[in-house]
Amino acid sequence: MDASTVICNCKNKKLKEDQNMAEDSDRISKLPDMVLQHILSFLSTKYVVGTTILSKRWQNLWTSIPSLEFQEWRSFKEKSPTHRKLFMNFVDRVLLLRDFSNIQRFSLSCNVLSDELRINAWMSAAVRRKVEEFHICLHDENESFVWPHCIFTSESLKVLELGTAGVLKLPSSIVLSNLKILTLANVIFSDDYSTQQLFSGCPVLEKLNIDKCNWSDLKAVTISAPRLCSLKICEMDNQSGSNRCQVTIFGTSLKFFSYSGEFMNDFCLYSSSSLVDACIYTEAEEPREVAYHVNKLIRELSGVKKLTLSSVAVEALSCAEELFAHLPMFNTLTHLELVSVGTFLNCEGLLKILQNSSRLESLIFAEGIWLSSYFENDSQILDPVPSCFLSHLKSIEVWEFCGTEEELNLVKILLKNATVLDRMVISCGTYFQGALEKKKAHEQLLMLPRGSTSSIIFS
Repeated sequence: MDASTVICNCKNKKLKEDQNMAEDSDRISKLPDMVLQHILSFLSTKYVVGTTILSKRWQNLWTSIPSLEFQEWRSFKEKSPTHRKLFMNFVDRVLLLRDFSNIQRFSLSCNVLSDELRINAWMSAAVRRKVEEFHICLHDENESFVWPHCIFTSESLKVLELGTAGVLKLPSSIVLSNLKILTLANVIFSDDYSTQQLFSGCPVLEKLNIDKCNWSDLKAVTISAPRLCSLKICEMDNQSGSNRCQVTIFGTSLKFFSYSGEFMNDFCLYSSSSLVDACIYTEAEEPREVAYHVNKLIRELSGVKKLTLSSVAVEALSCAEELFAHLPMFNTLTHLELVSVGTFLNCEGLLKILQNSSRLESLIFAEGIWLSSYFENDSQILDPVPSCFLSHLKSIEVWEFCGTEEELNLVKILLKNATVLDRMVISCGTYFQGALEKKKAHEQLLMLPRGSTSSIIFS
């Protein structure tokens, strides 16, 4: 075989390898349209439309994609009139060129400015395509902005998320017959009637999230949906106006309830025997100011299995003496988690909850553990010892542990009194002073006397 033949064979082999590599690299293009469209649905529409330059195979693929996501700006560099014009025209073209297939998910985040009509046209187009998930976040919304009525009468919507910077102006009639998840963020409720219509117009609603909304223009509203199983309310701390809204919640099917805020409004929970998991988180500067509201709310949580409380909420319990004396029994509570800095083991509110939770199995101090004052005798801290420490408490966790003498002493008290404990988990805080100090703390923990054969897990 001469040299020219060898060179020719090598070139042919290399060419064949390149062809095979090209076929392998474009193997994704051979996938069915439905699979490719599903993959593309995880990308922003801006990048999805960009796939048209790949090959003829991709030119019209994006026009049937079930998910559309439009975000006007992702950085301050994009906040310019030129970028605004490009964004508005891009959304117009996408909705104009898209085929007539249904839209599964439509997400829009943009400024309103003077383009209310165009933005409303986009949302209306999505509703006509029987959109199932609607995520809208409008910035700098003007007072005159009115949402398209078709959104609130859609039969296809299952998920609706509205985030605005202004008043939520609603139509007089609201019927969302298939809506299961509703999220309202930063909206200003305009009046009692329209707000009530919104909450009452969702007969199959399962999850309701109300995040930093303004209730100051309302006097009273009721939240009652027969299938509502999850309710999260996060109040804004700087709500304008002096009015307090009376929010009545009927939780006949409620499994999860979470409140976070400083009780700028009055929240009353009724028919909540189905509740399993609940959270009350408040960081009010004066626990006494929220004491009545915390006590009133926690009375309806006596049947939960899991309860999460902030340190201020726990402290506030004992500030309303007339109610604190009648704190309910938590006969089904098995998991108690204490969050936020400042959880004192000798806090009256905490001791009362522990004494009233005879079946508690798990106790977590998520932000560390302290004493509110000096005690000469350690036996005074857990006095009397809660019955759950002697019969049911299997696990105690202390996070953000720093290895101070006070913390070690408190862990000692817990280990000594928890006579059926299986494990004590100690998790070091982010400000722990190095490996040697950590090792020393670990050795000290292992030498502590215990009231059970529990193991100490140190990390």
